[in-house]
Amino acid sequence: MLNIIDLEDKKTDNEYQLKKKKILRIVLNSKYIQNKNLIFTFLLGDTLDNYINSLDDNKVNIKINTVIKKGYFTSEEQFLSILDSFITYLSNILNNITLLEKIFSMCVNNEHGKVLLSKKYIFDNDNINYFYNKFNLMIINNFYNNLLILKNELTYELDTIDIDLNKFNINNSKDVKKITRILGDICFVNTDREYMLLSLFNSINKINNKILLDHFEILISNYIKNIKFLVEYHKLKESII
Repeated sequence: MLNIIDLEDKKTDNEYQLKKKKILRIVLNSKYIQNKNLIFTFLLGDTLDNYINSLDDNKVNIKINTVIKKGYFTSEEQFLSILDSFITYLSNILNNITLLEKIFSMCVNNEHGKVLLSKKYIFDNDNINYFYNKFNLMIINNFYNNLLILKNELTYELDTIDIDLNKFNINNSKDVKKITRILGDICFVNTDREYMLLSLFNSINKINNKILLDHFEILISNYIKNIKFLVEYHKLKESII
């Protein structure tokens, strides 16, 4: 026989399932979400469950345009618009969809991930820098924390790539952007070492400390070898854009 606690849990589960089905339906019917397949994959897992449970009933007023004529987003639509934008942003940095799928949960499940629940309208030009900075913080969170732990062992590497963690300010968007760009470049020149790249986004601990340090040394050393190529690559990329 079900007791009161079981009934409450069942009620909560039902509310959650209804909310999740509603979100899946929005994704399925949307003409504007770019990363439908990836979002479906993440929604069908449990990576985004805490965010789904945190969605409220408050609407987000938006500037009326030819795309969204009703003048507002529901909390589910708002969440999906930010999530979709983050996936696109992360994809542009990594240039590797397979890696993106593997490290996505590591990027969203940290303190900076709460931006996915923001009530700021992401398609307002006044909010672009805000969201890009928050996205960068989500992406570099574990990488930056790992560098702090390994900085004594990586003194040469950090000096060579001009990262001074003693002067780095996590609240300075320019510093955050610099680290994000370096992380993206490390991933770019080490695409054939995907299993090692996962170490950049993993949280370091006593068990994996040695292997993560080995991976960091190899990946950053290869990045250093390719710095001249990367400078030319970014120049070419910017000239095309």
